[in-house]
Amino acid sequence: MEDCPENDLESTMRQFWQVEEVPMISTSPDDELCEKLYVEGYSKLPSGRFVVPLPFRDSKPVFPESKDIAIRRFFALEHRLKKDPVLKQSYVDFMLIT
Repeated sequence: MEDCPENDLESTMRQFWQVEEVPMISTSPDDELCEKLYVEGYSKLPSGRFVVPLPFRDSKPVFPESKDIAIRRFFALEHRLKKDPVLKQSYVDFMLIT
């Protein structure tokens, strides 16, 4: 018995859905916690920007002392911008829009 066009169509459609089917990916507990934190913690500012909490594992993470490093990097950036007026203007323009 020959394949009729209906069987070809059914076979083609079955192959199409097998190829197009989105695989189910299991999420890790960390991913679920992060998603929950996002859904429960995001807010929208009057400016239209969104604020999203950072997904720390502990409620009060301990950061190493980095103020001195940040100050040195700031002064290095400031020095670099003084030497390159075009870069400085690009930097200022960017900072004004963000």
